[in-house]
Amino acid sequence: MILLIDWGNSLLKYVELAELSMECLDSAPLCSVRDLCELNGILNAPYECILVSSVRNESDHNQLSSLLAGLSNQVVFANTESLANGISCAYKKPAELGVDRWLGIAASQSFNKRAIISIGSAITLDFVVHQQHLGGQIIPGYRLLFNSLLATARVRPDPCNEFEASFALGDSTTTGVQQGINTLIQSYLEKAVNEAIARYDIHQFIFTGGGGKFWSKAMTSSKGHFYYEEKLVFKGLLSFYDTVLIR
Repeated sequence: MILLIDWGNSLLKYVELAELSMECLDSAPLCSVRDLCELNGILNAPYECILVSSVRNESDHNQLSSLLAGLSNQVVFANTESLANGISCAYKKPAELGVDRWLGIAASQSFNKRAIISIGSAITLDFVVHQQHLGGQIIPGYRLLFNSLLATARVRPDPCNEFEASFALGDSTTTGVQQGINTLIQSYLEKAVNEAIARYDIHQFIFTGGGGKFWSKAMTSSKGHFYYEEKLVFKGLLSFYDTVLIR
């Protein structure tokens, strides 16, 4: 049994596989928890190996390592490198590029030119052309934008998680904030898509993350092709297994 883990800013997601193959990954259920305590008693040890993608800090990594130590003799945390699996990283300091973004880049190699867009706590954008990562952008996601208004103590919207891709006017503080944030996100995504097409001849856009499914369907550009990959990071872990993670 193989265990794949993707620990992001909000959730820890994991997949258990009978063997290291994309076919097994496609059919395996995706599970998630909000903190490490929830993992106790859930995982089915022992595992042949455990592969981890994590954007958390060193303290969190140490806690996770301690938890996983009794589950497998081979626990590997993926890292971003300057060159891996034939892909060159644009960052002068590759370690500064989130490993989840790097694995998403690796998992999308079926397209020579592509943009990878992750919609989560932050919205990240990466352009790749012929195995060269050109760079990317990062902006706050829906929840961070929402919370930034709460932090002022002047605007007090009620919590909401709904997405809306059409321009509308709110009839309350909450709906006004909701519509405004969604319009902001949509405008950014449309600008990014248009620039990718015009400047880099990129027409393939792979969305992932909690809001990826919604926004991949909401985009309407006739020149772009939009895909949603729920397990993009996990596919990246598998693609790097032989060449990067285990040496």
